Amino acid sequence: MNAVSRLRLQARRRWLPVAVALLALPALAPAQAAAVGTNPGQSPSCTPGVSTEVAAASRPGQPVRVGEGASVVCPTPEAPAGGGSFGPQGSRQSGPPGTPGQPCTATVLEPMELSLTPGGQELVFWPDPANPGTGSDTPEPQDVGRVISGIGAKEFFMQGGTVDYFNPFRLNGKWDATGFKCVPQDPNNPQASFTPVCTGATIAIGCLIANGHTITDGPVAGGATLNTLRQQAQQLIHPGQITSLPAQPNPALVNRAACFFIDGVNIDNQDVTQVQTFQIAQIGAVDGTGRRVFHIIVVEISYVGTRWTFGDGGDDTEGLAPQCVGVSRAPLQFGHTYRRYSPPDGFPITATETFNVHVTENWIDSRGLNVNEFDLAPIDVQPGPVPQFRKIVVQEEGVPIG
Repeated sequence: MNAVSRLRLQARRRWLPVAVALLALPALAPAQAAAVGTNPGQSPSCTPGVSTEVAAASRPGQPVRVGEGASVVCPTPEAPAGGGSFGPQGSRQSGPPGTPGQPCTATVLEPMELSLTPGGQELVFWPDPANPGTGSDTPEPQDVGRVISGIGAKEFFMQGGTVDYFNPFRLNGKWDATGFKCVPQDPNNPQASFTPVCTGATIAIGCLIANGHTITDGPVAGGATLNTLRQQAQQLIHPGQITSLPAQPNPALVNRAACFFIDGVNIDNQDVTQVQTFQIAQIGAVDGTGRRVFHIIVVEISYVGTRWTFGDGGDDTEGLAPQCVGVSRAPLQFGHTYRRYSPPDGFPITATETFNVHVTENWIDSRGLNVNEFDLAPIDVQPGPVPQFRKIVVQEEGVPIG
């Protein structure tokens, strides 16, 4: 296809949003999991789909939070999210050479390009040399229901990720001057020499010509990417601020439980005590037909616990004292009893929150479903305030009577 034809094609794709009818093709074979890395197969496998079904695909490389228990959709190979087309390029013709100028009969295979509009509509384009007015070299948006039926446009689009489809036409023409190519009898009316092989919607899938298209990819969640994933996970964790009861600057008392709260701690503004799940889409390199492999990385962040140093050498925590229950809505609440009083400036107090990060990378290519599953090193963060939180503890003194 020359540059002018390509520009014509892009204009037609913008202004002619033709809906694709139902198709008849073999159902997508169940993908098999090929586990890579540690702890393979523990997470549920993903469901084959298209990029518009994956919120993360519109923001490659950025974590997107997904709801609890949400299914994982892995796009089959296709053009990058947001538009573009993919599929075989150029017509193909079969048959032995002949005598220049003599009649010939050949089968011409017209490539079927697939396109996904930004709105999520699956379109199919192919040149129709037998249709007057469209020419024979520029793909047009076509209704595939003219030739085949039985499954939805989405399934056809998904299968096109690993299959090249061609629409066959019969050419009754003449041999060109080289004797190696059959051409139309009348160059001024080329459509008259072509007849379609597929002449009506049918369950007979032999109407279209299908050739397997090999596209494979390896895991991307490795090497330097692991550091990036860990940094992204840490940025989603907000450690909060330490507060206490008695509230600052009031002192705590020896042998009476003090209460400590971590206000504002959350995972991407969600409940820190619940596992929060995110998806990150990484898109592989484009191949010669416009296809790319989509990697859907599922990141699960879970709160493990908090380690305290209360400054008095006894760093154990206990349940809240009765006077502290219901005082704060902080998601993390702890009690501690001091057995001795503090220096004048108080005991230095720190809290270290620990989070686990579990990663499952899924992608679909010509081999089916691939899974790469592992854990990142735990993440430790410390809540404020800055500078360090300090608590004054005083000895409770009796008051004389009389």
